[in-house]
Amino acid sequence: MLFHMKKISTLFTLLLLVLGLSAQAQDIPFRLNLDMAAAVTVTVNDDVKAGLNDGLNEFNVERGSYVRVAAVDGYRLLSVKEVDGDWIDECPIHAEDGVQFCDIAVFSDYGSTYYVTTEPAGAGRSALCTIDVDDTSKVTVTRLSDEAVLELTDGVNEYKFEPERENQLRIVPADKALYAVTLNNEAVPGNGYSYEVTVADGDRLVIKANYPDVKLPVRFTGSGEGYDQFVTGVDVDGKPVFNWKDDNFTVQCGSVLEIYGNVREFEVTSFKINGKAFTFTNPFGFIVDEETTIDIAVSRYASFNMTVDIDDPSRAHIYKGYSYNGQEYTLQPGANTVEVLRATPIISIVPADGCYLEAVSVDGYDYDADELHMSPLLVGSLTSGSVLTIATGIINRDREATVIVSHLDAAGGNLRLCRADGSAVELSEGSNAIAYYDGDNPFRLDTTGFEDDVYVYQDGKAVGMTYPDSRVYSLTLSSDVETVISVGEEAGVGNVSVDGPVRTDIYTLQGVRLGGSPESLAPGLYIIGGRKVLVK
Repeated sequence: MLFHMKKISTLFTLLLLVLGLSAQAQDIPFRLNLDMAAAVTVTVNDDVKAGLNDGLNEFNVERGSYVRVAAVDGYRLLSVKEVDGDWIDECPIHAEDGVQFCDIAVFSDYGSTYYVTTEPAGAGRSALCTIDVDDTSKVTVTRLSDEAVLELTDGVNEYKFEPERENQLRIVPADKALYAVTLNNEAVPGNGYSYEVTVADGDRLVIKANYPDVKLPVRFTGSGEGYDQFVTGVDVDGKPVFNWKDDNFTVQCGSVLEIYGNVREFEVTSFKINGKAFTFTNPFGFIVDEETTIDIAVSRYASFNMTVDIDDPSRAHIYKGYSYNGQEYTLQPGANTVEVLRATPIISIVPADGCYLEAVSVDGYDYDADELHMSPLLVGSLTSGSVLTIATGIINRDREATVIVSHLDAAGGNLRLCRADGSAVELSEGSNAIAYYDGDNPFRLDTTGFEDDVYVYQDGKAVGMTYPDSRVYSLTLSSDVETVISVGEEAGVGNVSVDGPVRTDIYTLQGVRLGGSPESLAPGLYIIGGRKVLVK
């Protein structure tokens, strides 16, 4: 026994030694040489490293740590270099919100030392230019070398900078594009979001954010068959205007003008503003900053005619193409000749409120009941001469089916019964009288929102799920068929409480209907009135 205790003690000691060595192996030596410790802040995984001195600093860090060297206010990083003997690698210096920093990932000790060189932020700023801004509330100017935002005032500002490192500026509008940016009286192009400029000693940068308080003429011209139908609307600063066709139409300088076009029926073959070509997008918006001529050339998409034969147009909405485009045909009862675009050879059908599609056929194809319940019903692959026939009806739910629900509370409001068109039917505990018409079938019973088992019977015969484990049932309701839905436990079907008369049809558990009355039955389990009953 003593031998075994010594053996265990030895193994335990070795285990502690291995764990200790493993923990120590996670610490990696890190060497940092600072030319001026006061000029930087050093953090290891966001924890500030204190007690650093000018010259070489050595400390351990955990494997996978990030060491950040960041310049403090009033200083700047000139370089961070990884040095190992004759091998030297320049580490990238980044900038954000006016702070320069270098991140060093430490995974292994390769014997390198990181040398950090700094200088006072004002050192070397021998160049001077002027920045003239009319409204600093509408513009931000950033020095790219350290992403510092320049503190400017309205009017002329002096900008002192280091000619090689601090000569690139980014100008960003606070809202919309600026009226003008010039460098030494030459326009500075923007990219739609910002302007970037490189300045030199003695330069004059002028930033005009405000637009002149004048109204500018705007004229629309165009060509192509149906051009006068192409422009469907014009907005100025987000508000519609209706006099854009007038010869004296003007827009306040600096306003955003948007043009909406009927791109469903027309192709834009040429779109120019003051002679400069653009690609038309819908809507197309731009800032009006000069007298403007808008020239649009269009070509109508090819189309063909076909026939829509409908019994009562008031019972359905018939759309050219997709219904969400809102291009509804105006039809009369009977046969109508309609135009269909070849690019979108589709007609969409949406039943009017309180109505349904009784039958739809096109070129010999008859849509089935499931398809007729789709809204919108898309009729595609149409060609010249196609004939679309639509029969409609008014929904009259003059029939009534009985649905008995047991333990509805256990479903937590997640037991859902829907008609074939997807509209919901409200259920309550006990007996429910469900008004319906043939088009409402099949109903869909969805039990996916809770975990309890659900048992469904129609005239005492169990109804299976649409497919295994789907927790969805397809039910055809009828005034001649009683439907029972029990939540939670199968045996509970026999305890359904109902208001009003209950059917007393008798079935075996296998669904075989029996004659007679409950009193004449032999002892056993039966389905009586849609409920499981034990006869003794």
